[in-house]
Amino acid sequence: MRISSHIQAIFGVYLIILGLVMIIFHKQVEQWNDDLYEHLPTAIWRPTGTFRTVTIIVLGAVSILIGITQLLLAFV
Repeated sequence: MRISSHIQAIFGVYLIILGLVMIIFHKQVEQWNDDLYEHLPTAIWRPTGTFRTVTIIVLGAVSILIGITQLLLAFV
């Protein structure tokens, strides 16, 4: 079953916007992550510091690349 090009384009734009938000607002994403998991005990490992910042930025960049790929596939 083939997905229509309109849906691929919409999903690609969504991924690009999501990636840009993750890269530009990575401090707010970290704060949201802290608020989301603050009820968990400290014994559970949660990434912090530079590792978490780099992870958020890398996932944002990967999201942008996948979004661009989706747009290219939709219009080619």
